[in-house]
Amino acid sequence: MTSQDVLVISVSALVLTLIIYEFGQMSMLF
Repeated sequence: MTSQDVLVISVSALVLTLIIYEFGQMSMLF
């Protein structure tokens, strides 16, 4: 695994976490 692969995986994991968090907030509101 290159350092670029690690960076891509980290970014995609962060984005997924943010999306799940946003959906959690929305389901709490509605």
